[in-house]
Amino acid sequence: MHDNNSQQTNDWDLCPPGTLASLSTRLVQSRRRGKIFKVTMIVAAVVVAIGAGRLFLQTNEAGPGQAMMYAGISCNDVQAQLPEWKKGQLDESTAARIDEHLKSCDACAAKARALQARRNRAAGKLVAAITSRQ
Repeated sequence: MHDNNSQQTNDWDLCPPGTLASLSTRLVQSRRRGKIFKVTMIVAAVVVAIGAGRLFLQTNEAGPGQAMMYAGISCNDVQAQLPEWKKGQLDESTAARIDEHLKSCDACAAKARALQARRNRAAGKLVAAITSRQ
């Protein structure tokens, strides 16, 4: 029987000095680039997701100096007409548009509530003044 292990020849050549160190450095750099690429892709995906979410959930917010439109009437117009609206002095169409606007616009609804609160306080003071004189 013939032993193959004893007849093996050494076909390996010696590497020049620094070759293994160079290969190791390139491998480390390649892995580092791979990690950086993965992190970059994750960050890009998060940025895209945030952008898509903001676009999908976009609110109807006006920038400085801009008036929002709800129900075909702007915040500026609603706020200018709130006193007449509260007194019932507007035509039906305008009053209905303001009603719809107030359902959609928190800022104008808050101003309408504040106007009503001021009116209630003023009426309360008037009643107090009248009753105190009697």
